Amino acid sequence: MFENIIGHQNTITQLKKDIDQEMLPPSLLFTGEPFTGKMTTALELARVLSCRKNGAWGCSCSSCTKHRLLESGNTVILTTRSFLREIKVCGDTLMRTMSIPARFMYIRAVRKLIHKFDDVLWRNEDQKIKKLNPSLEKLEDTLEPVFTNEKLPEKDKLEKILSSVEKIVEGIENTVKSDGIPVHQIRNVTYWVHTTNNENSKIVILDNVDRLGEGSRNALLKVLEETPPSVYFILLSSRREGIIPTILSRVRTYSFASRSQAVESEVIKRIFREKEDFTGNLERYFLYKNNVNEELLHEYAVQVISSVVRTRAGDTARLETVIASVVKDNLFIPFLHEIVRVLQNILYEEMDPATNVSVATLAAWYAALNEVLKNRESYNQNPSLLLSSLFTTMRENAR
Repeated sequence: MFENIIGHQNTITQLKKDIDQEMLPPSLLFTGEPFTGKMTTALELARVLSCRKNGAWGCSCSSCTKHRLLESGNTVILTTRSFLREIKVCGDTLMRTMSIPARFMYIRAVRKLIHKFDDVLWRNEDQKIKKLNPSLEKLEDTLEPVFTNEKLPEKDKLEKILSSVEKIVEGIENTVKSDGIPVHQIRNVTYWVHTTNNENSKIVILDNVDRLGEGSRNALLKVLEETPPSVYFILLSSRREGIIPTILSRVRTYSFASRSQAVESEVIKRIFREKEDFTGNLERYFLYKNNVNEELLHEYAVQVISSVVRTRAGDTARLETVIASVVKDNLFIPFLHEIVRVLQNILYEEMDPATNVSVATLAAWYAALNEVLKNRESYNQNPSLLLSSLFTTMRENAR
């Protein structure tokens, strides 16, 4: 079990120990930066907990077979994340390798998206999901030749299928602009976990628990206090400090530290079958595979900081151009991460001395960046307004 997780040896060892000794708690929190494997580990844990045998990696029981394709009815995934970039990267791997592991990885990437619209989550919300049903059905039909046939379609036909899947996924994600996990989904999950079925366990994977609104937090807290037997809640978060103490007191935390460059390279080679070395982390690999111009992203970050430092009043036209480009290409989070990298270069004096600022200024800017990220992730505030506010704050604190 957990052979598909690279790195995090201490965390995986502890999980195995808790499972073997039957000490695994009903509520777990996986916490760590994005791209550290929290969701992958949660899905593997769900398979292990549902296995009809001993949870071995190669188990062929009916439950494990369903879990490998993310078709199990005993696992629910609540998430607001976009899966388009992951689907594109997995599609690229499938086209290059035409392998069985790549086929499974691609199917799982698409099914993560489909899980967002599970009937369990949308019970009594028919009108909200009705407009998506044709697209979801078309997505299933388009994906079918990839996993039902013994052999993959010919390469040119497969390329057309993957292209069609991407267009359908993009349409779905553009139609549903999520503003967080709504309280009705937490209540529907609560109802679901208290009903019986023929499976041994029920697993709820709740992504970005730190972004829950007050109503959703209170509803989650109630079900965590009264979790039925054989039900497991696996909460995921990149900001443990954003989770209310009453929820933290009811979960056991398993930490996923940022992986080293060597381990990140191993993930890229083993999971995505890249033959050439990629000098960057997994997040940057995803941007690269999605044709995001990293040099331009870096240039934007440098332009912003240079404008703030050198002119104090800021180059309004330049900043407005940056904001428009970042928002249009859905690069809000990667852009903030790039600003952080540029600030780190300033801190270690690896940039033009003209951009050097005091440590106090850097600390103020980091605080402003964290506040902007929190407002976007927790309250879904407008990214254009958030960037404008960030640049204003940076100007005010420049010294």
